[in-house]
Amino acid sequence: MLYAQLAVQDNQNKITLEQAVIVLACFVGNTEILVTVNRESGNFYKLSDKMLFNNMSYYDILFNNSVSGIKLCRYVNIFQYLDQIFTTSEQDVQEIRRKYFYQHGKFFILYILSKRHKVLFDKPEIAMSQEDKAELSQIGLELAEFIYNVAESLFRNVYKEYRDIFNNLNDIENLDRVIQELERGDAPAANPNIPTA
Repeated sequence: MLYAQLAVQDNQNKITLEQAVIVLACFVGNTEILVTVNRESGNFYKLSDKMLFNNMSYYDILFNNSVSGIKLCRYVNIFQYLDQIFTTSEQDVQEIRRKYFYQHGKFFILYILSKRHKVLFDKPEIAMSQEDKAELSQIGLELAEFIYNVAESLFRNVYKEYRDIFNNLNDIENLDRVIQELERGDAPAANPNIPTA
């Protein structure tokens, strides 16, 4: 698939390559790409064809044939909406560790959310309805709280900062694995109020 940036008058309706990479890393990519994008934010030239996952370039994985223009625009809208909600949550909480969780972990929250709610994310319309926004807000905040509780149970006693956790592939893969086990019921829940998919 070939993407080109069109010259348009309205900058608010323009999607930059940087935005597209971040959004697709959260909603289409895998944990390795997610960690790389989180760590290399602002240095997207490093996500060149030389960066491979299973012999495929990161760009080929992110900008694949299933990502239509409509889907990308919807993903960007969802990302921006939830990013604002998580930024507000970060500002509202008093506990510094929870603030850092929102600050450094929002890409991972969005990654898990998009995997669990594909139908909601992949609706064939660019704009989000009010029902979509209400549902995304509710499940996004519930899932963030669940992930925070799991992450605290895994990392608090080893004194790891969230900046380091979300930039470390092993930590992210371990957190992802434990969340999947909890959802399947293979491990005791850190939070009994696990939001269902």
